[in-house]
This record gives sequence, structure tokens and C-alpha cells, in this order.
Amino acid sequence: MIPKNVRVKNPKLLKQLKKEVGCCEKCGSHFNLESAHLISKGANGPDIRENVAILCGPARYGAGCHGAEHRGKISKYELFEIVAKREGITPEECRTRVRRAMGYEV
Repeated sequence: MIPKNVRVKNPKLLKQLKKEVGCCEKCGSHFNLESAHLISKGANGPDIRENVAILCGPARYGAGCHGAEHRGKISKYELFEIVAKREGITPEECRTRVRRAMGYEV
């Protein structure tokens, strides 16, 4: 059974991460930065640091790294590795924290 979790959007966190990181975490570009959820908002992905990567875009035009992520050219595991490195944890721990925030027992 998938837990029902009320999703609270946290725009302050997303803005803070963009400012803190300052470039695309995949390619290093400083232009058109967007927050990309590793587990999508539609799949109940939370707005926590471990679930958000800063990627260049814009995704809506399929451009940049964010667009590549939407097209499946960048794997979820690769994104978890990027975010885990930023947070100083393992990719497995990163994924565990995201799943906990989604309401799963892990």
C-alpha cells in the first residue's frame, strides 16, 4: 500500500538551494537553473534537500540537463549520486531519506 502523504511545497528551500549551489550539478552551467525533483511531485516526491537537484534547463523545452533528465538520458541513480555527494552521504542513504519523507517505513 502506498502511503498517502500531504505534500507541502517549499519554495524557500528551492530558492535557497539554487543560490547555494549556483550552477548545474551535472554539467556546471550557470544559466537557466531549475530545481529538479528526483522523485517527481506527481509521484508524491517531497521538497527536501535530498530529493532536489539543481540542473540547467528549461525542462519544458527539453533543453539542458533538466530536459535530458525528463527524457530519461540521466538516470535517477546518477541524480541520487549527485545529490548525495552534495549532502555528504551515500546515494542509498539519500534515497532512504526521500522514502522516509514520503511516509514509507525503511
